[in-house]
Amino acid sequence: MDNTTKGCNKEGTRADETRTDDEVFNDVPDYRRLKVEDVKAMTFKTVEDAERFYSAYSLALGFGFRKDTKGEAEGTIRRRQWLCNKQGTRAKKWFVLDGRGRTPRKITRVNCKAKFRVNYNELVGAYVVKAFVPEHSHELATGNQTAFIRSHRNVGKSDLARANTMSKVSIRPCHAYEYMVEQAGGYKTVGFTEKDLYNKLDQQRRTTSFENDSEGALAYMNALAAQDPYFYCRFNVDIEDRLANMFWRDGHAFVDFMCYGDVLIFDSTYKTNVYKKPLVLFVGSNNHRGSILFGAALLVDETVETYTWLLRSFLDAMNGKMPIAILTNGDEAMRSAIEDVMPQAKHRLCAWHLSRNANTNLKCDEKLKAFNRCMRKFQTVEQFEVMWHDMVEKFDLHNSFWINMMYEKRDKWAQAFFRNHFMAGMRSTQRCEGMNRFMKDSIGSGMKLVEVVPRMDRALMRLRNNQVRDDFNTMNSTPVLETHLKDLENHAASIYTYDVFKWVRKEIRKESQATLRQGPEYFEDGHRVYTMSAYKRPDFEHKVVYYHGKNTESAADPIMVCSCNMFQYRGVPCRHMFTVMKHEHINEIPKSLIVKRWSKSARDVCSIKYPEQDISKEALEVSRYGAVSVDCNQMCFYASKSEAGYNMLKREINRLTAIMEGLLRDCEQVQSIATPKSKGCVLRDPITAKTKGREAKSDKKYEPSKRPITCSYCKGPGHNTQTCEDRKEKEAEKRGGKEAEKTGGEGSNTPRNATPAKRSIHCSRCKGAGHTYRTCKKVTSF
Repeated sequence: MDNTTKGCNKEGTRADETRTDDEVFNDVPDYRRLKVEDVKAMTFKTVEDAERFYSAYSLALGFGFRKDTKGEAEGTIRRRQWLCNKQGTRAKKWFVLDGRGRTPRKITRVNCKAKFRVNYNELVGAYVVKAFVPEHSHELATGNQTAFIRSHRNVGKSDLARANTMSKVSIRPCHAYEYMVEQAGGYKTVGFTEKDLYNKLDQQRRTTSFENDSEGALAYMNALAAQDPYFYCRFNVDIEDRLANMFWRDGHAFVDFMCYGDVLIFDSTYKTNVYKKPLVLFVGSNNHRGSILFGAALLVDETVETYTWLLRSFLDAMNGKMPIAILTNGDEAMRSAIEDVMPQAKHRLCAWHLSRNANTNLKCDEKLKAFNRCMRKFQTVEQFEVMWHDMVEKFDLHNSFWINMMYEKRDKWAQAFFRNHFMAGMRSTQRCEGMNRFMKDSIGSGMKLVEVVPRMDRALMRLRNNQVRDDFNTMNSTPVLETHLKDLENHAASIYTYDVFKWVRKEIRKESQATLRQGPEYFEDGHRVYTMSAYKRPDFEHKVVYYHGKNTESAADPIMVCSCNMFQYRGVPCRHMFTVMKHEHINEIPKSLIVKRWSKSARDVCSIKYPEQDISKEALEVSRYGAVSVDCNQMCFYASKSEAGYNMLKREINRLTAIMEGLLRDCEQVQSIATPKSKGCVLRDPITAKTKGREAKSDKKYEPSKRPITCSYCKGPGHNTQTCEDRKEKEAEKRGGKEAEKTGGEGSNTPRNATPAKRSIHCSRCKGAGHTYRTCKKVTSF
């Protein structure tokens, strides 16, 4: 139901003004006092005017209506009739319940005779009322019940546009409906139910301009490529021309990988689309230690061949740049693909997954603590071997299959084997897990690909906005100095982003606990070696080699090298280096100890310029809708404060709405002429993928029975009544006996295991043989 109802005067001419809801509400008693003579005296210029009148009349009295027959000649409607929605009765055949498993629907028709018919009168040049029956054979709806009458419920285009806007920011339709109810002033005035909104959104999803889902998703990719010259997308198909694998990334992700692509994390997640395709996200860390996305892919399966294709596509998208290190879970297909495509990259297994597996296999807190110490402690390879063998001896784990298996691939998970490799301080795939949760706030298992890709793009926009916020906060704020080395701390605050600066400041604080064992040891080439230990831990010592007078700006050739290897692992100076800086009276961190990717200017050398592109039609419409909505909010606020302002605004809105509807119709006619027809689909939709994840638990009422199948006829196991051979033989014998009685013979020539004869086809409408009700030529109404 629309928020405005256009009335007609007694002479049948349309009112000059479109009346507001309050005026229509005040006219409700007039409709109730209308007599048959008054209605028959009305005339209407168009059929739409007549329908609007009967709609307002039926709403005032509390009943619904529907269209009936119409007469049309020479392109002009000569006759149109409307009936009460309770007209007619249900056909008798629908009351037969034999063999029907589904419960019949409730009866809603009671043979009501109310109707309204208009005919076109050429002498008058308008439609005149020829029949009007106001009596109803049922109770009429009263009060708030009128909001549930079907003919008065309608989800308008504006309501649908508002629901679509809310869905883009992950607002569920039920919550969007409650917002509309609040805006409309109640459930009675909103004009539709929550189920109507769900049905309209579902109809919109199914009604698409593309032949299939895959074509729609690739069309969206083409639209992104038209706006972004650095956009990259690659896909392949199977032998049936179905979409198999698809990888994509935009220009912003390319720049991010050029700046922060030294450490790569990728993992697969499930329940993101209706085809159950695994979603793979390539994740990294930016200069704020925040998660960023380098690319995404939807795969057909999780085999070595598929992951090999994916990694090669990723390298091709990044111009062949290979990461220094890769973090994944323990999937063997991933490991094999990484060794084949990226053999130079250091592969590390996720520490969190290993801890969970250790908890499952060791089942002892003491054993778990010992294993975690071996995995996480910063130590040399020799120290790790000693600690590992001590653990095996202490807990007698010589025959443990899991322990022996983990020892064979210790170079993939133990911290001792990664001391000399840059990992950006990461040792788990939790960033990827967090990114999966972030994306799943916008996508779900019931969505098609044409919905998943735009929603991921929207979520990625929100993620990158957080990075812009961090850049703004870092640029417009300065941390308070707290440590004893003010000059070094101040220099670190001017170079690093705030999140990395907290890392550095923590090392400066811990410098106060480091003590020099003795003075520096000098060598002939000019370098010096400082030996130091921790406070109250004299045996825990480290050595720092300082190349005095060496001038270098490359982090690959630092002037200080510490035996703790913290700088090589994290990319920030360690506490021992700060001790040497204090002893050498160095007031600024040397340039060779500053890793560019952690600095405030990390993206300066990687930025790319985008050429100006035309905005797409869809994006322009969304932009216009948002701008107009913002402008109208303030006007509506002021108008709601007074009755005069409210009435004035309603009249102006109704007038402008009619004008805008006319402009929209003209625009749609032009577009329908100019838009070419589709030439057919290129790709077929993918089939449901088989993943390695745990099968989802289905609803109990749809779960297959766990009881063994038993035939209710012969009580035998392994089959049911429909496939029971004994039942078929008995029925064949009965049919053979009956045929023998009819022919007068002693028996039948029909074999014992003969197939039962097929039933003859009968029409359920005319009861005739040889055809069905769909091909019946006798048309009857029911």
